[in-house]
Amino acid sequence: MAERAVLRDRVLIAARHGIETMNTLDYRDLDGGLAAWADVTTGTLHDQLVSTSKPDRALLADQHASSVGTVLDAGVVDLDHDSASVIAAVEVTVTPADEPGDEPGDKAAAKPTVKRNRFAADLVKVGGRWLLESLQQVSVATGGGTP
Repeated sequence: MAERAVLRDRVLIAARHGIETMNTLDYRDLDGGLAAWADVTTGTLHDQLVSTSKPDRALLADQHASSVGTVLDAGVVDLDHDSASVIAAVEVTVTPADEPGDEPGDKAAAKPTVKRNRFAADLVKVGGRWLLESLQQVSVATGGGTP
């Protein structure tokens, strides 16, 4: 029982780190951000990230924004010795770049927005490390149901 709890905790630590990393990017250091994404992923997801095209890189740079992801809560929904599934509630703070001519500290400049998302992630153990094999945003149903 204690061994399983240790395994669960290791998965949660890796999942939190990976999900936060995948929701963090600074347009001024795309190469560093994409390298960080690649470092926490494996499989098809990893392959897609390392083959990010020049037009996709340009699109990311043209957005002139930085994002920082923070996992608010996460839980393991499935676990064995070399694979796991996790769900997570994530807060992403997106800060646009100051426009040319904005004074530093100008309250009108670069107001961050906060988004809250839910993610489902699959992790696999590769070379002793837990890596994200998939990461998908989970839609949140809203509206008219009866409690």
